[in-house]
Amino acid sequence: MPTKTKEKKVYLELIRIIAIFLVLYCHTGEYGHHFYMSAEGQFNYYLSIFLAAVCQISVPLFFMISGATLLNKDEKISYLLKHRVLKMVIYILIFVSFQYYWNIRYMDGISFDLHYALKLSWSGGAITQQWYLYAYLEFLLVLPFLRKMVSAIEDRNTYIYLFVLCLIIKGICPIIAYYSEWPAISLNVSILLDAIFYSMIGYFVEYKSQKIFDKGKVIVILWVAAVVAVVINTIINSRTYEETGNLLFSNIFSPIYCLVIFVSVKALFANGKTPTWLSKALKFLGSGVFGVYLFEPQVRETFFPIYRALTPVIHSYPALLLWLLAAVLCGCCFFGVGTVLITRSWGFWLKVKNRQ
Repeated sequence: MPTKTKEKKVYLELIRIIAIFLVLYCHTGEYGHHFYMSAEGQFNYYLSIFLAAVCQISVPLFFMISGATLLNKDEKISYLLKHRVLKMVIYILIFVSFQYYWNIRYMDGISFDLHYALKLSWSGGAITQQWYLYAYLEFLLVLPFLRKMVSAIEDRNTYIYLFVLCLIIKGICPIIAYYSEWPAISLNVSILLDAIFYSMIGYFVEYKSQKIFDKGKVIVILWVAAVVAVVINTIINSRTYEETGNLLFSNIFSPIYCLVIFVSVKALFANGKTPTWLSKALKFLGSGVFGVYLFEPQVRETFFPIYRALTPVIHSYPALLLWLLAAVLCGCCFFGVGTVLITRSWGFWLKVKNRQ
């Protein structure tokens, strides 16, 4: 039987909001994510390269949240298929079709083709951003196996080994291969796929870390490691950009950045003294994050005039920050209200049905 729905954890909702902010940043193109291509001055150049690497943790953070919220549940496979997998398939069909329609709505001589919409739904989506829906569906399909696996791992050292293994294979080995001019190392470790690896790390932090991250000293060490990783990452990426025209190592230290953000935000709310108003606000905003993701291009483009208006007045980065903050906060509020209305309407319908 599925476990009872527990009260939302405030720190997870804040991480959701951070993650969707980074998702939007990933798609700002020349105005943010690719700003290093035209940046004036070394500060702007290196800041842009640094942010291009950090924003890669957006989806991994979502998977860590999924690991922290789903891997501990005890659900029958029939429940999983009916209430999670089927729901995600429906989301894919609806929102791939919607984005397909949105892209062709002003094209002369082209009308909505249901067959082509189904083909897009089958083959990976109508826009690049929708790859996450398929990755999450893959995660849901293997969820019963992941639950069995993590429930059998009691030793936290196993998770630490997994974390270090990821850093070596996905971080250090590619750097060695690049600078030695060797081909990429021929090691495809399936457990290091983002959906599996980050969900397991999220589960580890939430349930198996034995409060190791409750110690301030450990968090300080993690931040020092993150700063060192940022410096190394930025230097390497700047060199590869100058040599190849591409940032080849943007996600090599993503596990470190994800872990630091996750445990730091969790530590902020560890004392349980979060003001009621803040707790309610974060939970409400968090409920609208998925809606912002589903309509990400529309939300981002709606608030783009803020960037245009502010760029001549203030620096482009503050303008970019205000643009994305407005998009995230307003988008989360809008879809949060929608979520509340749908949830309450559904609850009311179930009550009426049960009475009959």
